[in-house]
Amino acid sequence: MKKSRNSLYWYVRSLLSMIFRAFLGVKVHGKKWFPKTGRVILAVNHVSGYDPFIVGTFSPRELYFLAKEELFRFPPLGKLLKKLNAIPLQRKGGDRRAIQTAFHILNANRVLLLFPEGTRSRNGKFQKAKSGVGMLAWRSKSNVLPVHLSGTFRLFSNLLRRRIRVTFGRPIEIDHFRSLKLPMKEIYQKISEETMTRIKELEHAYYH
Repeated sequence: MKKSRNSLYWYVRSLLSMIFRAFLGVKVHGKKWFPKTGRVILAVNHVSGYDPFIVGTFSPRELYFLAKEELFRFPPLGKLLKKLNAIPLQRKGGDRRAIQTAFHILNANRVLLLFPEGTRSRNGKFQKAKSGVGMLAWRSKSNVLPVHLSGTFRLFSNLLRRRIRVTFGRPIEIDHFRSLKLPMKEIYQKISEETMTRIKELEHAYYH
């Protein structure tokens, strides 16, 4: 698989891979389901600010992801995040520019990481899905790859016993929803809810 020319991304990815495997005992399952080419939305449960970096480190393809706009206000950090494919997102009132950027990434047959729950869980438990993933998947004609991430909640507590697992699941084909005779908003929500269901099913998969 040909890598992009973003040498900084791949350098940081290699460095983080060594660190995460050595100190966090990261285990990865289901990589066979990761599409080798084409546009895809990577849908992950969200419990930590470190989630995009852990998933990105152990994904075989380069990822792009949305990050809250506040992180970009400190210029050195903002510049670094942009070079690592982070997209600034204003969380209140919708952010058309971020959404347009997301469509541009998918239309270029790249991989976009999204969190169906919309925001980080405060107690480590699953939250209800919001319609954003469904909307982007439907309108960009992108399949959705469910990913379950465990062990990142309160990452630095009890670090010596920490075990992190990244589990990729079978892709959800967006064409399966095209036969539904429902308003668009309901279809978006159904796609997002199916995505969260598949993520939950991965919680105990491959753990043997």
